[in-house]
Amino acid sequence: MADYLGEDEVGDMLGDDEVGDYLGAVARRPPPGRRPMPVVRRPAPPARGQAGRAGAPAPYVQLARAFDTRRPEAGPGLRGFFMPFTGGQFTSVITALTLTANPQRRFLGQRMVISIGRTGATATGVVSVTNLTVGVAPQLVNFGNMPADAFAANAFGTDLAMDAANSGDTVTLQLTLAGALTAPDVINIAAGIFGESIG
Repeated sequence: MADYLGEDEVGDMLGDDEVGDYLGAVARRPPPGRRPMPVVRRPAPPARGQAGRAGAPAPYVQLARAFDTRRPEAGPGLRGFFMPFTGGQFTSVITALTLTANPQRRFLGQRMVISIGRTGATATGVVSVTNLTVGVAPQLVNFGNMPADAFAANAFGTDLAMDAANSGDTVTLQLTLAGALTAPDVINIAAGIFGESIG
């Protein structure tokens, strides 16, 4: 037909849609004695804003939603805060410290900072973090000794995704000292956590 009338004339007489439907049906028609080929449909792409498999939010969205469930019904939103721990001092007889903090509002810790002040020739031992808890929930994946220097003020890559502490919860930081101190030498510890609070 197209040889006599030309493709444009065929399209004008029947319409482009009708021609496309006819040719598509012919292309899908199997030769005699053969089964028709199955039609494979491409899956729809995930909706905008979704990462990985369809419907799976990005990790930071999951974190925000986890904290959002602890929000009061009404409030002005998140604000940046610093939660200090009680101070501590290693001496010739004290080689383990337990520092505590009691936030007075809901608090989500994100970065811990530990400052170590050494006084004396024998104040050279390694200070280690052995445990960090919010209430009774541990914030370390296992017990062990982690160098406290990893949480120095100028450290990089030390962001944490801690459990949120409610008002009245006790946040506990435990440290140990490896190496003996000789009096009057001491090692002073100051620590705290940067994070966000509600209200």
